[in-house]
Amino acid sequence: SHFRDAYELVVAWERKRDPYDAIVKVRPDLVYLGPFPSIAGVTRAVALGVMTRRRPHLNKNDHIFVCRRDACETYFTHLARLWDACNVPEKFPIPPQKLLFPNNSELSNELLPVPYTIARPLC
Repeated sequence: SHFRDAYELVVAWERKRDPYDAIVKVRPDLVYLGPFPSIAGVTRAVALGVMTRRRPHLNKNDHIFVCRRDACETYFTHLARLWDACNVPEKFPIPPQKLLFPNNSELSNELLPVPYTIARPLC
C-alpha cells in the first residue's frame, strides 16, 4: 500500500530526528483556490470539499486528511493490514473510504474548510 509505505518513511525519518507534530496527506491532483486553513489544534480532520454533499459521508473525505501525530497510524495502516491478511471485504462499504476509518473513527474527524478542486487533464 502506498499509504502505508509513505507512512513508514515518515516513521523512519522520525526515528532519526524529532517527531512531526502533524501529518497532512493530500491527493497530488488537487488545485487550491485559497490558503490552506490553520491546522493548529486539529486532532483529526478531513477536507470539507468536493467529495460529496451527503452529510453522512462528509467526514470520510479521503482527498485531504490532517492528523495530530499521535492520531495518524490507523488511517495509514488499517487498510493495508486488511489487504495483507486477505481480509478485504468482498463487497466494499458505501462509500469505500469507510475502510480508511475503522470502528467509526471517522466520527471524530473534524471538517476543515479547504478551498480546492480536483485537477482534470484537458486532453
